[in-house]
Amino acid sequence: ASQMANAINGSLLILTSRRTSNKVTSAVIKNITAPQTHFIWGTSEPNPYKIFLEKSDAIIVTGDSMSMCSEACFSEKPVYIFAPEKLVTKKHKRFHKELYQSRFAQPLIEFAGRDAHAVIGWSHTPLNSALEIATIIKEKILDL
Repeated sequence: ASQMANAINGSLLILTSRRTSNKVTSAVIKNITAPQTHFIWGTSEPNPYKIFLEKSDAIIVTGDSMSMCSEACFSEKPVYIFAPEKLVTKKHKRFHKELYQSRFAQPLIEFAGRDAHAVIGWSHTPLNSALEIATIIKEKILDL
């Protein structure tokens, strides 16, 4: 993430969640070598999550949260899922595979060392499962 941000003179917007331990938070902040703004879960500051999603050129999300993956894919921005083996379950892996095959996201690991401009230079239609479900229900009701 730092390499990508530094290559395009960008910065990282980092958010932790209620499940992020202090140890992980410290390690992430300490090891980021790009300019950064971060929000630590549990502080009294307003959560900038929606603003970060809107303002980002690309989104990197941890693969252990299906909600965060889905919310990131709701944007049209490039989404990369960080999903090391120890972090995710089989259920997560199936979900990630579906997102990759549908071209809503790509695995972060595949882009190590690539040109950062190429990495952020793609988009996708927004993932909107609620709209798809509503359409199917509406079609089924009208077919009755």
